[in-house]
Amino acid sequence: MRDIETFDVTIQVKLENGTIEDRVEEIYMSQYGPIIDLALVNAGFGGWPTGNNTVVAIRDANFDNTRIFDQLRAMGQANCIAEFEEALSMIGLPWVNTIAADRAGTGYYADITTVPHVTAEKLESCADSLISIALSQNRFYTLNGSRSDCEWGSDPGGPEGLFGFDSLPKLPTGPGVPYTANSNDSYWLSNPDQLLTGFSPLIGLEGIQQSLRTRQAFVQAEGRIAGTDGLSAEPGFTVELLQDVMYGNRNIAGEMTLTDVLAICDSVGDWSTYSDNPTEAASACGILAAWDGHFNNDSIGSTIWNEFWRRVQNTDGLWAVPFDAGDPVNTPNTLNDDDPDVVEAVKAALGAGVDFMVDGGIPLDRPWGEVQFRPVGEGQNIPIHGGSSRFMFSVIGSNFVDQVGYADIPGGNSYMQTVTWDETECPDAYAVLTYSQSTDPTSDHFADLTQVYSDKGWNDMPYCAADIEATKISEMEIMGSEN
Repeated sequence: MRDIETFDVTIQVKLENGTIEDRVEEIYMSQYGPIIDLALVNAGFGGWPTGNNTVVAIRDANFDNTRIFDQLRAMGQANCIAEFEEALSMIGLPWVNTIAADRAGTGYYADITTVPHVTAEKLESCADSLISIALSQNRFYTLNGSRSDCEWGSDPGGPEGLFGFDSLPKLPTGPGVPYTANSNDSYWLSNPDQLLTGFSPLIGLEGIQQSLRTRQAFVQAEGRIAGTDGLSAEPGFTVELLQDVMYGNRNIAGEMTLTDVLAICDSVGDWSTYSDNPTEAASACGILAAWDGHFNNDSIGSTIWNEFWRRVQNTDGLWAVPFDAGDPVNTPNTLNDDDPDVVEAVKAALGAGVDFMVDGGIPLDRPWGEVQFRPVGEGQNIPIHGGSSRFMFSVIGSNFVDQVGYADIPGGNSYMQTVTWDETECPDAYAVLTYSQSTDPTSDHFADLTQVYSDKGWNDMPYCAADIEATKISEMEIMGSEN
């Protein structure tokens, strides 16, 4: 038997009349963590206790994680992948994927983070009620807290309750693995020829369809290694070619389906069935036919494709070739234009996308950089290339502002770096901080690197002491308080 403790917490609530009222809420705490009421998620999961005479508690694998500070320092001081692995073995990173490379040419991918030590077998055994099964199927993994055999386990040498280093996914480069990559997707596909399998479902899912962004990352890497991407006849990467790939702004959805979409578009005799602006909708076919297939600042047709794909991407039966876990980079593929429902969905998505742009005040033939941009002053806009992670590798997430364009950009490409080594001691590093370095509109650094990004440029990064001294603008010394 375990006691449930109660705590009174005072919160401030803003009332309808604008005044602030102090309100006391009672918090219930179990040995696992706070008791939560999921009634707003699903009435069957709510109540204290629930209809099954149980409670739902949430346990946080990072609740007492202070290892992250020592680990980040050790990662920064590592001189090679072996030392970097030693730092990762502290298991202090809360959630992020890790990509690394060293001067010796070893690349590295890892999903080494704080993960509850719950094996697939334990999850199957301990998710033993309708509530816990339903929550676990939605990746809100839930165990029977009344059974001692359902407690989190531990690995030798690892933090209590968590998987240790040897039980977590990692992949160094080597024979048969020339590179690793991850685009915020499952660790499972970190190299198409070396799939990572056999790990706990709490870490991630295996054998599942990957995002188009993830797939394009591998398409680009494989094409560059083979020298078939048109960037250079010489196969393989240089730092300059890596930068060209990053700024290529290819769109894999368009590469796979544009020809078939254009055939469907041209087959429409009367656009009034699908659009409130039939003349503009008919013109969209020609604009898309001339589109370069990219999301560069000067690309014309990207606006149509952006809104079209947003509407058509989740159509049932969209792909003629289904997902194959044995070929996750290239499947699913091919627009299923033999299915009349898919053809109708394409027409409707094109028409609705055109209507959205017309109603929003944006001409269909306006270049992408004049539609997606960052306002930096009165009448000053910086064009921003890249597009949604729904359909491409180079990600800019933007929200539409009516009669303006995609001028609200909350995220996407942020800090980017390309690094190599030559015969000197210092790394040859280039980077861009896309949103620049200052939030002060009067600062010279409010938008300087945003313009560099817009121009597809890079900042040559000083690394060794002499380079830092040569490029230093100012220096400030911050002293700690003796108290």
